[in-house]
Amino acid sequence: NIGHILQFFGFMVAAAGLLMVVRQMTFAARQRQIEAIADLYRRCFTDADVLDIYYEIEYDTFEYDANFPRSDKEKKLDKLLFLYNNIAKLYLLNNYRLEDLEIIAYNYLVVFQNENVKGYLNWLDGQWLEQRGIQAKPFDAFRTVGKIIEERWYQRV
Repeated sequence: NIGHILQFFGFMVAAAGLLMVVRQMTFAARQRQIEAIADLYRRCFTDADVLDIYYEIEYDTFEYDANFPRSDKEKKLDKLLFLYNNIAKLYLLNNYRLEDLEIIAYNYLVVFQNENVKGYLNWLDGQWLEQRGIQAKPFDAFRTVGKIIEERWYQRV
């Protein structure tokens, strides 16, 4: 009868509307994720301290030596590593997809692959274990995601 046909079409219109709402919500959530990573990335390069230490690393003038601990450069590097570590944690918590990290992949690897940064991280590992008895490694999320980015987009030359 006509009532059932109208009811069926009403149901179909409601279902189509629901699907459109779900699609729009998914799109909006993805947009927020991309904006969040872009905002964190922007903060990396609007902070003078972070920018200074990043360029030292990128142009290979950064040196980790016995005078580094407790220096202004250590504070700058920690600031940069905290930012990248926060991005990495958000990725590991599934707030981003691997493809989203492509925005920062080059800059991330400049820091992650630097031998002097690795020396500093190794020194921190020892400090955490010796002085505090902490087994976890500082900036562990940064290191984990660095390996993932390295495997995904770049090969060491």
